[in-house]
Amino acid sequence: MAYRRNTIASVPFASLEWGKALMERLNLNTAYARLAATWQGAVLFQDTETCRFLWLDIYEGKCRDVAAWTSTGDPATRDAPFVFRARTAVWRRLCEGTLHPTTALATRQLKVTGNMLQVMRYAQATVAMVKSAQEVSTSWT
Repeated sequence: MAYRRNTIASVPFASLEWGKALMERLNLNTAYARLAATWQGAVLFQDTETCRFLWLDIYEGKCRDVAAWTSTGDPATRDAPFVFRARTAVWRRLCEGTLHPTTALATRQLKVTGNMLQVMRYAQATVAMVKSAQEVSTSWT
């Protein structure tokens, strides 16, 4: 079988298109489905430099919906029990695989708001989520 080069265009991090691509990859990730089988609740990613927000509706190992906006856009009153905040460079390193999510949290490069006991309970699911994000062709400009 001949190798075919990936022709998927890069999309801006935390854009709606990026979020939909992440949702697709999460829903194909069997490790994530297993590790997040009891996780119920939304997750919000915030890029503190670009003021981009990405909201994911997570329910029992699947992502059911996604929304994205900028600080100037309408947040559509999307609530999330877990909010992950970081600068663009940190998100980039996470998505490129040069920074592990646990290290980012431990060094406070990635900040989280929410029930820390639940965050710890789903640490491996979060790592699997980041692995799915690493499969999305991302533009950082």
